[in-house]
Amino acid sequence: MSSGGNALGSDPGELVEVLHWNVQHGWKMAEALAYLKRREQDSGRKAAVISLNEVQPGQGEEIAKELGMLYFAPASPPGVSEQDSRVRNGNGLFFDPDGPIVPDMEWEQHWTGLWHPPVVVPARVRDRDGNLSERQIFFGCDHACYWNPEFRLAEARFWAGVVVKDLRLGHIDADFNAWVVGRAPLSMDGIADRNYAGSRSVKDASGRWVADTQADEMLTRHGWVYVHGYAAEHLGCLGADGATSGHGPDKERQAVPQDDLPPGGLSAIDRTYVTEELLPAVAGAELVVTPEADAISDHRLRATFYVLDRLVTITNRSVKLVRH
Repeated sequence: MSSGGNALGSDPGELVEVLHWNVQHGWKMAEALAYLKRREQDSGRKAAVISLNEVQPGQGEEIAKELGMLYFAPASPPGVSEQDSRVRNGNGLFFDPDGPIVPDMEWEQHWTGLWHPPVVVPARVRDRDGNLSERQIFFGCDHACYWNPEFRLAEARFWAGVVVKDLRLGHIDADFNAWVVGRAPLSMDGIADRNYAGSRSVKDASGRWVADTQADEMLTRHGWVYVHGYAAEHLGCLGADGATSGHGPDKERQAVPQDDLPPGGLSAIDRTYVTEELLPAVAGAELVVTPEADAISDHRLRATFYVLDRLVTITNRSVKLVRH
């Protein structure tokens, strides 16, 4: 069963589902695709957007074909081989061609200089009559650097200050490789894997080494909302904000000792953030915790649900964008 029921109520209206999953180097892609197909069949609802991390070269096209979706790949770093981990573990955005989220097919990806090149695709919302919204939502798929907190902070700045400027709408799915404020390890000193502890540590104002929460701080201070945390607190989706990684025997040396856990438990490192204006359209969120899914990847599948009619209203509001 899943943790964090979406708490959608009796009749929230037509739902728009957005999925995010780090598929662990695409090692079990066939099983992941089979799982996603069964999910669609069981729910009777096709995901409008799927965001995947650690897609391997050549897998994106196959995923799109298997799921009947449109594939958007990141821009490759200039002169970098496909064997480089920044390319080999790529990001991918997939859109249902017949769904309510309509991507801009003319959009070009550009190399950003970040560790794993993100995917950014602006899209319009299609209403029940087939009309497209005036405003776009910028969808993003990212995988933050696992070893350098300064890179992770730079990536958060990229979303907060470059992609989604003032009065733009945004939805980011990412493996942030760090925690949220208040749900990070109280100390990194008891973690057996010292390389892991070091890669996720930063110095605070007093000079102490503490767990990295910089990306969460950057985004939430500048108009973004962590969706699964909001859904758990305000929409009755208990457990939706649970940890998304750390399961499996190969993670034992990275475990945080019980005495160093925050009162609410560790937060997810895989998270969805949306610009605040989109929040009224969020119907719920889900964290999938099943033995079958946990056997496919060392990260957990997550879902965000929007109410279509509310998305239509928000994306047709009249705003005056300022060109930066």
